[in-house]
Amino acid sequence: MESDGGRVQDCFKALFKFLSENGNIYRINTEQLGVYAASANVGQSASYLMSQEAYKGIKAAVLYYGFGTPLPWPYRRDLPVLFVAAEGDMRRANFSTLWNEVLKNNAPWTIKMGTG
Repeated sequence: MESDGGRVQDCFKALFKFLSENGNIYRINTEQLGVYAASANVGQSASYLMSQEAYKGIKAAVLYYGFGTPLPWPYRRDLPVLFVAAEGDMRRANFSTLWNEVLKNNAPWTIKMGTG
């Protein structure tokens, strides 16, 4: 999806509203969706995915690189997330707060480091 950088959450809501209303036309199983976000989109995507407003048909997520910041609410325990961190980002960003929140919330995240 393309989104307006100032209205990312609204764009997510509009996307999933469209899918819920029209997914069958495009042969999309709207109850078994995965979300992929990369780089600068990771923070806003994680914020949406972990919120109570997230579309209920989202069953998995991949967050690729980007800087994850702790969210102001609990991480979902029903959403498996693959988070890939870039080795180069590890030197510039402190991921320990994010990892601690994932562990504290017993969230089903798999965290991998992309090297090289």
